[in-house]
Amino acid sequence: MSNLQADPYLRRADIRRRQLRQQLLTISTQLRAVSYTMTRPVDDDSAAQARWSPEEITALVDYLHAHRSEGNGAGGFKSATFTGAVKHLEPFHVAGSKVKDVKSVKYKWGALKAILAIINRWRNTSGNHYDDINGAKVSVAGGSAEAVFNTFAGSKASGNGGIKEFRNKGWEHRAKMDEISHVGNADGTASHCGTANQESSQSATPSSLMATPHGINNPNTGLSQADQETICYTPSPIYHHPRPIYQLPTPLHDLYPPLHLIPIRHKKRNVPHLPCHPGISQVPTRHCSPPTHLYPLLLPQHLSIRDGPLPRSVVEPQFLPMLVQSSRA
Repeated sequence: MSNLQADPYLRRADIRRRQLRQQLLTISTQLRAVSYTMTRPVDDDSAAQARWSPEEITALVDYLHAHRSEGNGAGGFKSATFTGAVKHLEPFHVAGSKVKDVKSVKYKWGALKAILAIINRWRNTSGNHYDDINGAKVSVAGGSAEAVFNTFAGSKASGNGGIKEFRNKGWEHRAKMDEISHVGNADGTASHCGTANQESSQSATPSSLMATPHGINNPNTGLSQADQETICYTPSPIYHHPRPIYQLPTPLHDLYPPLHLIPIRHKKRNVPHLPCHPGISQVPTRHCSPPTHLYPLLLPQHLSIRDGPLPRSVVEPQFLPMLVQSSRA
């Protein structure tokens, strides 16, 4: 009988212990969650949620535009540049908003490049209009321009929804963003698509270089008499009658611009890249690649006469030090 009376008491105690254990587990879980929230480091999600004022965006674009020479020419920058941008943004911080760090700046810069990509896709589509004042200029409702615009912006797969913001207004940062993403020269000057870079074109084939006489009698080479004779008398494996370049008769087409020296891509790795010239055949192939750029390496021992004397202008003054070094090797 006593056992029967003890059983209800034991059951109630067991239930009570289970309830207390469950409450302790709940409190422990809540404490761990609070501790994780307080000690969690800043991640990309918080960087994405950071609010940017128009002044901060302008300051960021201006800073990266001024330091565009530090980038890779396509809008990419190293962490050191973004660190400098963070310091530059400190005076523009808005009270109550998140202080911008490197991750926030990187995330925002990626978002700005995405906007530029959308605008450029719209601009590069045939028949579409865009300017920095009126944007896409879709002002007539129900017209063909609006249909084209809605089709372009409504495609979820292409991610062009951001163009809706520029339906009738331009983006004030587009010009600088485009210059940052299309850096063509080491000094940071931009080279835009479809526009000839006059400065680089002139520097590639200056008139002084085209009209400069070559050979031993040229004082601008900066080489000694022995060095220049070494170059001029280096024999060819095919043309075994070495003659000084300066003694060869001058053909009618003597002054070739440097861009007529065309690189050749050989299949064998141990064969150096050789320039191709209308008066030169080369070893081991005679096929020239399309005229792409100037390859500043000319080895006389790999050259032979094909259709007459070797033009003197083939050897430009700036190539002579390379020839001396290669001929002595």
